[in-house]
Amino acid sequence: MTPLTRVALTCVPDCASAWLRFGRSLWEDAPEDRSRCVYFPPGAVFARVEHGGDGRQRLAVLRAAGPGERVVCLPGIAPGAQLLLHATTASKTAQALSAIAAIEAQRIPPEEVSEDYWRVLHQRLVAGAALPVYTAAEHAAATLRRSLLS
Repeated sequence: MTPLTRVALTCVPDCASAWLRFGRSLWEDAPEDRSRCVYFPPGAVFARVEHGGDGRQRLAVLRAAGPGERVVCLPGIAPGAQLLLHATTASKTAQALSAIAAIEAQRIPPEEVSEDYWRVLHQRLVAGAALPVYTAAEHAAATLRRSLLS
C-alpha cells in the first residue's frame, strides 16, 4: 500500500482557517462539520493557505513525499511533505498568490508547474527580489523533461 499524505483543512469563521489553494487529491473525508482532510499520493504537488483570526497568513507549496524521502513536519500535514515554497507574512503570501494566479491565467495547472520554479520563487520571496515569471515555454520544457525521466 502506498502511503498517502493527509492534509487537514478547517474553516472556523472569525478564527483560524486553512484551505487548499491547488492540488489534485485522491480522496477526502470530513470528520467534523468545520473540517475535512484531503489525501495526496507521493509526488503530488499542492498548496495550503492558512489564515489566522489576527490577520496572519501563510502559504506553503508542498510535494507529498514517498517512502524514505525526507519531509518537513508542518501542523495539519501528516506525516509531512517536502517544502517547495513557504510564505509566512501577509505581503509575501499575497505575492505568491499573485504568482499562482498568473500561472492559472495562462491555463497552466499550478500542480503541474516545475518544482524548481517553486523553489526559485521561494528564494526570491525571501530575498525580496523580483519574482520570476513562469512561461508556457518553460512549462513545456518541464513537462518534456518529466516525461523523459519517467
